[in-house]
Amino acid sequence: MVFQIHSEGVTEMDSRTTVGLHLGSFHSATGYNDFNPGIYVELPNHITAGHYYNSNYRDSTYLGYTYSYNSQIDVTVGLTTGYQIYKYTPLLVPSYKFLNVVEDFNLRVAFIPRFFGVVQANVLHAMVEKSF
Repeated sequence: MVFQIHSEGVTEMDSRTTVGLHLGSFHSATGYNDFNPGIYVELPNHITAGHYYNSNYRDSTYLGYTYSYNSQIDVTVGLTTGYQIYKYTPLLVPSYKFLNVVEDFNLRVAFIPRFFGVVQANVLHAMVEKSF
């Protein structure tokens, strides 16, 4: 059983595996790749791993932990590869889940703040996901 703590108190969380597809991004500056296909999985213990084609036209793999604020707002923290300056780049990605957009599929939109030396733009990134 997984629990979450938020302003409304402690509630029981859904402890299912989530599988998602990275789709694409919108960057606040030009010159970046907006087509970012990939896949990710969030396990019941909230360990999250994925792979995608990044904004700098390279493959990236990441591993992290997803904190759930409530049923729609998450923050994933971890490390990612595939960016030119660092072998492992810190990952801090808040996201908002639009529930049941089509049947049991959710649309998730993430905000990735610009990180100097890696991506010089703020990014909105779209994903679709389903929990099992």
